[in-house]
Amino acid sequence: MASARAVAARLMVPRILWLSMLTSIVFYGGILFSGAVPPPPETPAIPLPMLLAIALSCAVASFLVPVFLHRSALAKVEFEVDELPLQEAPTGYRTAGTSYRRLSPSVYDSAMRLYFAPFIVSLALSEAVALFGFIGAYTGQPIPYCLPFLGVGALLIAVRFPTWRAALAPIEKQTSAVAPPPQ
Repeated sequence: MASARAVAARLMVPRILWLSMLTSIVFYGGILFSGAVPPPPETPAIPLPMLLAIALSCAVASFLVPVFLHRSALAKVEFEVDELPLQEAPTGYRTAGTSYRRLSPSVYDSAMRLYFAPFIVSLALSEAVALFGFIGAYTGQPIPYCLPFLGVGALLIAVRFPTWRAALAPIEKQTSAVAPPPQ
């Protein structure tokens, strides 16, 4: 059975990646505020509505594509599920079940393998939103118009903080079973 310390350690790499992606957006903002942005080029800037449309499509894709990837990966994996008796029936329920379904402790290994690739895709698509604002500033758009792209990109990354709940929830939903607590 996986120890609580080993289970917690498996989240370190995703959390380091999460923090580095969030930090990169802070650097983009620092570059824009430092005055390192070159003067507007002779060619016209990328139109703001075009930047907005592309960034919006990346933001939506950052939610939809990882779900699709995760579901297709989950469909290919079988999980070991145990039927265990309930020690106490929940109060107030006349037709309470006499057992519950629990995933095996090996679910923590599978969950991280299945969670990692969709997580990285969601971070990349979220950072792309900020990059479009950064690119807009470099192609001649006014910096105040480009800063919201950085804020939205940072917010999209911030809401994706990696937790075991995020990794285990799709598995629990698919199997109608709960993950055991790490020992």
